[in-house]
Amino acid sequence: MLDLLTVIITVTGASLVTLIGNAIMFKMQRRAKHEDEAAADERAKHNTDEKICKIEKTMGSIVERISLLEAADLSILHDRLFYCCKQYIKRGYITVSDLETTEDLYNAYSRLGGNGTGTKLYLDVKQLPVKSD
Repeated sequence: MLDLLTVIITVTGASLVTLIGNAIMFKMQRRAKHEDEAAADERAKHNTDEKICKIEKTMGSIVERISLLEAADLSILHDRLFYCCKQYIKRGYITVSDLETTEDLYNAYSRLGGNGTGTKLYLDVKQLPVKSD
């Protein structure tokens, strides 16, 4: 009977040691998996932060470029409006097509924030006699 009890205790003890060992290994693997996932999440967050920073820099450059192009457009529109209006005033009349073109120039100039010089010339041209093309 003692031999049987010894065998039962030995088998049970070995099984218990194996069970505890497996539980510890499972817990360690689970912890490692969570640590790996946390590290992957941190890397992804870092990559996302870098991408956002790069996008913000690019957007800043684009906004600056657009501002420069708007200023260039305004300058060109002012020059063209000024030149055309002076020619029409000097001539003493304006044709229908010239008036339409001048209105288009002035509207774009005005929407871009053109100042009073262009407005004054445009209003003077609108007072000129209109002749057919």
